[in-house]
Amino acid sequence: MAGYQERINEFAAADIAVVAASCDSASDTHALAEKLGLTFPVLCGVDADDVAERFGAYTSDRGFVHATGFVVRPDGTLELAVYSSGSRGRITADDALDFVGARQRPSE
Repeated sequence: MAGYQERINEFAAADIAVVAASCDSASDTHALAEKLGLTFPVLCGVDADDVAERFGAYTSDRGFVHATGFVVRPDGTLELAVYSSGSRGRITADDALDFVGARQRPSE
């Protein structure tokens, strides 16, 4: 999430909303958002089984959803869905910006 915060101005300039969700409690989620200095919404207390059923995400026996990332079109349909059970294969902020063609690159 820190990477998305670092690029939040680029998302805003491209009229792209960044939203995160967590199965953690409100207090744990708030503490993490505060620690990372997040300015975008982070939903908390999300039901892992509900997310898995609605979005096809993977869950663990410990009640959390493995990293799942989406790029959602303005009409609410999915443009891209990425599911990851580890630290590799997640949609980074750079990936998301590249995907929608909105990444600001340094002038050469």
